[in-house]
Amino acid sequence: NSRALSYLFIVEPINLVSVTVTDERYRTIANQTFFGARNLSELNLPKGITSVGIRAFEGCESLKTIDFIDSVDYIGSYAFARSGIENFTVPDAVSMINEGTFEDCLKLRWVKIGENVNTIRENAFNGCMYLHEIYNNNRISNSELEKLTYVLKVYEPNEQPVPKVISGGF
Repeated sequence: NSRALSYLFIVEPINLVSVTVTDERYRTIANQTFFGARNLSELNLPKGITSVGIRAFEGCESLKTIDFIDSVDYIGSYAFARSGIENFTVPDAVSMINEGTFEDCLKLRWVKIGENVNTIRENAFNGCMYLHEIYNNNRISNSELEKLTYVLKVYEPNEQPVPKVISGGF
């Protein structure tokens, strides 16, 4: 019997500072659950979360880190848009970074792409002007990564970090 955290659970997200969910039956963070919770700075979720809905953490400006275990296999479009996320490791079970997932994350500095990510949708990192490093998984071509705005270095897996300069962007 699994459950989903939803916007019905979070009545006034703007006032949230800290959330701890201990019930292990929760598997999904529903669409827009924490949308606009700009003061949310601490989040403790149970193991076993498999899905992060569309715009689930959009506008969570005070949320600097979020740790997902490898059970997460889906992250919805705009899930972290305009959030305060600084670094992010895409879980290995995720196969696609959806449209706008990190759009306008002005504090995002680096992203490690999970082992099974084979697609990065358009505008996934649009407006992330301080995103300078991506740790690649070898499933995404460097030419696809070249489409990303502002990225300066791409690190190949199992290598010492040898920077590759990527010019341009869109």
